[in-house]
Amino acid sequence: MQNYYMFVGQANRDIPYVRQVSGCGISVYTFNPETARVEFITESNQSDNPTYLTYSTQNNALYVTNEVIQWPEGAITCYSFAPKQQTLRYVKKQLISGTMTAYVALDSQDKNILVANYGHAEDADYSGGSVAAVPCDGSHLQTMTGQVSFAGGGIDAERQGGSHPHCIISSADNHFVIIADLGLDVLSVHHFNAATGEISSSAVSQYRTVAGAGPRQVIRNARGDRLYLLNELDGTASALSFDRETGEILPINTLSTMPDNLEIVPLSADIQIHPNEKFIYVSNRITNTLSTLSVDAATGAIALIDCIPSGGETPRSICVDPTGAFLVVANQDSDNLQSFAINAETGALALIGEPLSVGSPTCVKICPVTTTED
Repeated sequence: MQNYYMFVGQANRDIPYVRQVSGCGISVYTFNPETARVEFITESNQSDNPTYLTYSTQNNALYVTNEVIQWPEGAITCYSFAPKQQTLRYVKKQLISGTMTAYVALDSQDKNILVANYGHAEDADYSGGSVAAVPCDGSHLQTMTGQVSFAGGGIDAERQGGSHPHCIISSADNHFVIIADLGLDVLSVHHFNAATGEISSSAVSQYRTVAGAGPRQVIRNARGDRLYLLNELDGTASALSFDRETGEILPINTLSTMPDNLEIVPLSADIQIHPNEKFIYVSNRITNTLSTLSVDAATGAIALIDCIPSGGETPRSICVDPTGAFLVVANQDSDNLQSFAINAETGALALIGEPLSVGSPTCVKICPVTTTED
């Protein structure tokens, strides 16, 4: 039997970008895909600042970042989730070379955990951020095998004083990893060996944004031949083509995530694609808004079609549920989650229900979980 669960990462230690930390760590809810109704089932405070998370439906394992600015090393923590008992069990913390682990994802085969260490540029000996791969066997983390560090910087002295990898994903066939580096204004593609977790140190291709754009998050379509990049510092989104054989990236188009009449940099945070791949959703923190973009099926080009209030303050994370019926946004500084119904034909979002009170939510994921009958 398949059920849906909502996992929420919450800041529970001081971190510069959270106004007032009030989270417990991780909260878990059941999620009704027909109504968006949620029911709390459990929580855990055993992890420090689990600001980003990913879930393996194959292994019923939850992997979270530990983004603690005071720590000299990065870290991730693994939990085992028992859907029948509805319990979350702490398994292990794994140190990751680098600092300020900001992003975690599974590769396309659930064999490796991909990690981006944003890096703490205020350190006197800071040389740049890094990415890494950690082989995993279910809820068992193995020794880190793949790590690549980066050097350089961008034109924004405050935010681009060094390399700052903010996201890493695998290609659909698991032959490449694609890295968004906010500090270098670059999206880079590296060979990836899923059997060993090794990541090539040199890029096979790169896509450079305009100077100061600040690439933050990248997602792909299911086929894996198109990428959608969110740039934090200039509030733009880009549609890109991706050659699945060579890893080459070519631009399709770039646009602002805000309407033309609003000349403001929105500090965009998250980007997600609808299961029907007709629409892209973006959260904008400064303006407390959600942007809806359409996707041209023939060309892959994107266009802004709407921008609405997020139902709270500082929408850091968004999630489209696997059925495509609802979007949930984590409003970090108003301590709430807000649900929206999605019109699958037009992409339009409609606020539904009352906000759910959750302390300092920084990441939300809705996942299908299979319960095995005895």
